[in-house]
Amino acid sequence: MVEPEEMTSSSSDHGSTMEISSEFVPATTKLTDVRLSGDNYFQWRRRVDVSIMGMELEDHLTETGPSTEKDPIKTKAWARADARLYTRLLNSMDSSIADLVTHCSTVKDIWDYLTLLYSGKDNMNRLYDVSQSFFRPQFSETFLGAFFASFKKTYEEFNELMPITASVPTMCQQREQLAIMSF
Repeated sequence: MVEPEEMTSSSSDHGSTMEISSEFVPATTKLTDVRLSGDNYFQWRRRVDVSIMGMELEDHLTETGPSTEKDPIKTKAWARADARLYTRLLNSMDSSIADLVTHCSTVKDIWDYLTLLYSGKDNMNRLYDVSQSFFRPQFSETFLGAFFASFKKTYEEFNELMPITASVPTMCQQREQLAIMSF
């Protein structure tokens, strides 16, 4: 297999050689084969998170990059890596959702905006829907395996919305929310 930095293209007419830098990443790559469609946000997010962690770029999800005054070379390298990740992130979404985030200028901006749109945190209506699906499952699937997969998806989303915590005030708030939803 040829490494990107070893790839060259020669033209017999011009005798020129084009070298591709080792940072070359094709624009058509995706972070995951699962495309974000909205209702699969939690599964998509987990796959993208693992993919970005595997590339050792998880700081792009939480930081905006180094300051230009301190080190302009690092800032430029950060911006390039963020741009490549930005494209791969967009390619991992349905076009209707990608259109919603084109106003975002960094990967962190996209990540934060999608969290706001789809996570349902502090959204009692979403929490109610998920808790009803979790505590009162309806066996409507024709196969037990499909039902279990659907239930597991609901379980994972419920755990995202109401994570296990050691914080007593948070647990009290969660119990109060569950009491309201069971009413």
